[in-house]
Amino acid sequence: MATDKSAHFPESADVVVVGFGAAGACAAIAAREHGADVVAMDRANGGGSTAVSGGIIYAGGGTKTQQQAGVSDSFEQMLTYLRLEVGDAVSQPTLESFVAGSPEMIRWLGDYGVPFDSTLCPYKTSYPNNHYYLYHSGSENAGAFRSHTPPVQRGHRVKGKGTSGKKLYEPLAKSALALGVQFHPLTTAMKLVQDSAGRVTGVEALTMHYAPSRIRRLYSTLSGLSTKPGIYYPPLRRQVERRLRQLQRRYAQPVRITARRGVIVCAGGFIANTQWVQRFAPQYLGGLHLGTSGDDGNLDAACGHVRHGPRHAYALIFASFCAINRFKVKKRPPHPPPLRHGAIFLWPTMRKTSSAGVFCAHGASARHFDPFPVRHRHSTPQGVPCVFVE
Repeated sequence: MATDKSAHFPESADVVVVGFGAAGACAAIAAREHGADVVAMDRANGGGSTAVSGGIIYAGGGTKTQQQAGVSDSFEQMLTYLRLEVGDAVSQPTLESFVAGSPEMIRWLGDYGVPFDSTLCPYKTSYPNNHYYLYHSGSENAGAFRSHTPPVQRGHRVKGKGTSGKKLYEPLAKSALALGVQFHPLTTAMKLVQDSAGRVTGVEALTMHYAPSRIRRLYSTLSGLSTKPGIYYPPLRRQVERRLRQLQRRYAQPVRITARRGVIVCAGGFIANTQWVQRFAPQYLGGLHLGTSGDDGNLDAACGHVRHGPRHAYALIFASFCAINRFKVKKRPPHPPPLRHGAIFLWPTMRKTSSAGVFCAHGASARHFDPFPVRHRHSTPQGVPCVFVE
């Protein structure tokens, strides 16, 4: 998904999306659905943590996939389970919005090419093999839960061999590009631009867009290696990142993109920054740090001068871009608008965090750094806020 070097880097757009994984692709698609001119950027090749994830979407309440599998589920059943699962970590309106929008989320994703399969997994597992794609991804079968509501399969694994995160990201990215989103990989956001009144008006970035083609190919290849297998072998990642920094210092050029209507940040996190993890989330020091080298805290720090909300260790979030619905109104409604496309791993709401007009999607991790209590965690906790800047 490289960009033609001959094309001039855009100087402005209605909406600028920073980070082009599943969250960024959905943000871009939703903005295009509302008629916005969209530019998206990613410091690597796109895909983010989504592309190396298992591609699991927790959804229920009678999704199309559940119906095809003969699974009986309802809004009330799903809400009852999730109330028990998350406790008070997620607000009641947010939880209800997520559950109510769950079937629509799966339909929306399917419309944009994300493949689902209704083959039921007959046993409890943390991740099903390539024969099964609808399974108990939560704790629905545990006695404390099944005594209150019947256990129902709600783990929708995107259909694909191995860890199928790419099968989640790729159709969304392809759809975004087909809708006219201008995507610029190998472009690192450095700073949110503000006017004299403190309103965010754009993004400053460093791009390899104008580097020689052989250098861009090398940078792209190294970025891929840093993500995987670098995720499994940190010394390789560190070595590759040093080389990437050298190339960036020599060849990257600064660019500024003015955002006429908004900036959406779908990146950040700091799981690749050991010092920050030790300081802010020491419970995640052990084990495999699932994320990309882009989760180094730099973007979180760059946004810090306009966002003062909680920091998050992980970067994978499939955001519900209720923020997009606000492009046509001048004032923020008293309550968050309904979630349109749901979320993976946490259920966000929009909350204003500063006078600069910055809105963050917050979930359970906003309180605990952990979207799921340890005893119920489906997998390594993920979640960084999607930041919407007016």
